[in-house]
Amino acid sequence: GNNLSKKQSRNFINIILTFVDPNNELNNKIFKFIQHSSSGFEGLGKANSNCGATFGGSLAAPSTELENAYIRQQLTEYYAAVNPSEQVRVWMGLYEYLNYTTNIAYWRFTNGEPYTYADWSRGEPYLDPFASFTGNILSGQFFHWAVWEGRSAYPYVCEHKL
Repeated sequence: GNNLSKKQSRNFINIILTFVDPNNELNNKIFKFIQHSSSGFEGLGKANSNCGATFGGSLAAPSTELENAYIRQQLTEYYAAVNPSEQVRVWMGLYEYLNYTTNIAYWRFTNGEPYTYADWSRGEPYLDPFASFTGNILSGQFFHWAVWEGRSAYPYVCEHKL
């Protein structure tokens, strides 16, 4: 049986995929797809801190079309094999910062990379001024971007440098 105590196993991270662009066109980024930690699935904030604590990185910031297409390809291939459902949701590192004075929402990557590229699903981004914290997921069959409540717990993609 499994004799690990809770204390020893608490920070176990289940890495499903590690992918590095073979042509090295992604600014020396390594991506890791995390199915869950031993405490279960994570909301966006905890997922981001896990990426930092475990790999010294952050949630993935697909800030260029190339990076985004690469991540989408990896997730599409993985889920086509294990779960060809359209209801897949995976955290990435974009989140909504709502300016309550102007009621204008800004999008920010958790690692500070500039938000200049977007790949929104049709009908997105949906902005909820009453959401406590809104994060961004790669969703559905094709992993375009969608807005989701930040406390929801999903698998996630981390990125860190080589």
